[in-house]
Amino acid sequence: MKLRFSLFRPKAINFSRCQTAWIVVGSLAILPAGPASAATSTWDGGSGSNGNTATAANWAGDVAPVAGSALVFAGSTRLTPINTISTGTSFDSVTFSTNAGAFTLSGNAFYVATNITNSSSNTQTIQNTLGFVAGNHTITATSADILLSGVILGAGSIVKEGTGTLTLSGANTYSGNNTINAGNLAISHSNALGDTTGYTNIAGGDNGSSLSLSGGLSVAEVLRLSGRQGTNIDSAHIVNTSGNNTLSGTITAVQGGGRYNIQSDAGTLTISGNFTADSNVLGDRYLQLAGAGNGIWSGLISNGSNATVNLNKKGAGTWTLSGANTYSGT
Repeated sequence: MKLRFSLFRPKAINFSRCQTAWIVVGSLAILPAGPASAATSTWDGGSGSNGNTATAANWAGDVAPVAGSALVFAGSTRLTPINTISTGTSFDSVTFSTNAGAFTLSGNAFYVATNITNSSSNTQTIQNTLGFVAGNHTITATSADILLSGVILGAGSIVKEGTGTLTLSGANTYSGNNTINAGNLAISHSNALGDTTGYTNIAGGDNGSSLSLSGGLSVAEVLRLSGRQGTNIDSAHIVNTSGNNTLSGTITAVQGGGRYNIQSDAGTLTISGNFTADSNVLGDRYLQLAGAGNGIWSGLISNGSNATVNLNKKGAGTWTLSGANTYSGT
């Protein structure tokens, strides 16, 4: 156990329910549609010829969805739907039901007005480009995972719920915030968290939610960590899962419990951003650096205006502190 002291992110074009904006990604153009009543369209894969979403026979009642429909994917027939409905069509929501097999959606870009939910026991994959309007979009991985590998555009914010993992692997440009309330948000692209207009908040209290990095990333996102306590006092807010990854945004300790945990399981996590406590945080607070992997903190670690930062080291890895730190705790 050792402690040594020694991208171009394009701005997203905002969506709103009252304005019209074309966004072009390669050959794709997204045209947000206005709000519509959320009639439910349930996939049954009943077509004998194809897996196209525009084919009415693939949907219950042999009626294809229209703009404003709530899409539900159920069963295990034709698990690779191809969205052939007009590019940029607005759907209310996407739900994978409890009996859903492991779906992979592809094809035309579409817009999601509200939420994405995986209620099944299988991993669900959406490869399409997605558009989110301003406001919160709750993505719930109830127990199994969700993988969004296409580009996410717009002014929307993501709220992660559920114990499963949400993986973002696209070069995303959405400008809203991210909130991780439960489970893990895994990123495998430097721009996966959207542009740097917003920030990512990782919940605290007796909560094991986390942000994990893999794949040699350079992430400029501002991060806000709510303090941990209770049975999850040692659970990591940030985990370096694999590879050599860099965080350059400011990391702020906000209210909650007293522990803020950063962990490197493998490879090296380099943090060039500064760490401090928000002005609303009072008293002693503990920054814990942990894991079997290594870490380098070149940014400044400092007290808050009303809080004293202390440093804990845990695990077999080596953390090197090279900044001109001013924290005054132990």
